Amino acid sequence: MSKALPINEEAGVFDPTRSEASASGIDARNLDAAMEFFQRTSRQLSNSYSFLESKVAQLTRELDVVSAQKDDELEKKIASPIACRRC
Repeated sequence: MSKALPINEEAGVFDPTRSEASASGIDARNLDAAMEFFQRTSRQLSNSYSFLESKVAQLTRELDVVSAQKDDELEKKIASPIACRRC
């Protein structure tokens, strides 16, 4: 049987001061500080992930450009009669 989460009815949000943790002696200020730390760290992680996604996209575009240039160079070498030394 699960217990309902402690909700602040006026705000309609989770209220840590009404939780079992508060009743067991955990200071609400410490819980608030821990929640703030978690939220801040979560935002930093999300920002880092977004940065890495954009960096991967940028590097992929750069790789595509260089790869296309290399393909063009190779096609020109293959088409050139000087490139064929065994002919």
